[in-house]
Amino acid sequence: MAEEESREGARPGSGRVAAAATVFSTGAFLAFFLTAFTPLGPRSWPLVVGLRILWHVGGACWLGWEAGRLGGARVGGRALAALGVGLVGAALSFNPLLDVCVEGGPVELRGVVVVAVDERRPLSSSPTGYGSRALFMELELRDPGGGTHTISAAGLQASRWRWALDELREQGWRPDQPVDVTALVHLGILIDVSRDAAAPD
Repeated sequence: MAEEESREGARPGSGRVAAAATVFSTGAFLAFFLTAFTPLGPRSWPLVVGLRILWHVGGACWLGWEAGRLGGARVGGRALAALGVGLVGAALSFNPLLDVCVEGGPVELRGVVVVAVDERRPLSSSPTGYGSRALFMELELRDPGGGTHTISAAGLQASRWRWALDELREQGWRPDQPVDVTALVHLGILIDVSRDAAAPD
């Protein structure tokens, strides 16, 4: 009897709202790790970055649409609800959207490494200074025209920058020599780095 009353009391479409809410909420917490911990290359970055955007924005739009449907809104109202919640998803994917929509993908830079600082900062603001610490790196390139480009990275992506520069040093690269860098600048993700082929050894 209780099960029958529960079925009768459930509003049509509530299951779809719950599914959409699950997709959106998990994406809000987990989609970040797609780009934070995945080594990206020239072929793999569109898939991984696109999946993060789809998880954030698509999940948010789906949640807004289903919430509007559950509330009895017409198609226009559902679309407005999807747009409103979709803006929240877009905010969660702000940097990926900048890299894809504004920059058009990875940016190719050439210049001399001016600053390459890595440090371990506490993940929390505890005054004791104890707890987990993460690696952060800020890389500044000065191009031949005198302009500068700053790329900030954290965690595994910061480690990938450090490893790449260490590998170049083992190949005889010096910090005063220019390098060719391909990166998703807003996400701080290294795609490729190499010695400037035109630079003398």
